[in-house]
Amino acid sequence: MTSIYIQFVVAFDLIVLMFLIIFNVLPGKWYKWHTIQLQLILSTASFVSGLSGYVLSIYHRNYIQEVNSLFYDSFLSIFSLFYFMVFILSIYRYITVNKAQKNLQHKYIELSKSEYKIFNELNYTLENKISLENKHVLDDLVYLPNVSSYAVYGEKLILFPGARPLQEIDAGFVCVQIKDNVYECISYIDKSKGKSFNKIVNKFITFMTSCLLLLAPVLLTYTDYVYIKGGSVENIYNLHFFNVMFISGSLGSKLFYKVKGGKWLYWLCISSIILSNYYLVVYFK
Repeated sequence: MTSIYIQFVVAFDLIVLMFLIIFNVLPGKWYKWHTIQLQLILSTASFVSGLSGYVLSIYHRNYIQEVNSLFYDSFLSIFSLFYFMVFILSIYRYITVNKAQKNLQHKYIELSKSEYKIFNELNYTLENKISLENKHVLDDLVYLPNVSSYAVYGEKLILFPGARPLQEIDAGFVCVQIKDNVYECISYIDKSKGKSFNKIVNKFITFMTSCLLLLAPVLLTYTDYVYIKGGSVENIYNLHFFNVMFISGSLGSKLFYKVKGGKWLYWLCISSIILSNYYLVVYFK
């Protein structure tokens, strides 16, 4: 079981690391110029590790059924399918961005917070359309779940399919031009000075969410191990509830922050973060 546990944790955490890179969570600047390449490398490694765990679970199927472990092959096949989808999408993104860069290198656009305006809008359809000054610009774009996010400066447009500032800040945007006056933001570098209370709270929540995401597969494997050994896992479930509510609340609050039409969803996510602490308290009682 140890090998299956290790493969599961490695595969899951590599995916988490990939998303931390895509959403500019990790400290440092060097990786922000290589986001697409790192996404492909990490998704490939995750898929290989996840597939290895799945194959091992098939090989040890009888033992897994005997001890009534959660990590049977049908359970791991769901994760393997997810890793495979992320791997395929990473290849597609790598190819499309490389095509866009055949004649154009990365464009670095540095703007002060007064030079541009960010627009976020929640759409209840699968179609995302953008109009600039009543002029149709783009449609059918792939964004985060039903959130169109873009910045306007002058007559130019910067699209945010992934990482985006929560509000206007002094920043440098690493972009790829996808058509005249339209750029896709690969990552951005925060150039703003000073630290506000909101910024400190945001960094703390981001740090907590990152840690909990990385620890989630470890907690799951630990729960399974305790159960196999005949121990009680009832109290551990409180940690799982805390994890799920805090992570979903944190990710949701970032997604719907200052999004037109998504205010109620933002506060629902904040409520989830607050309520998650109840399960943490119950666990330590």
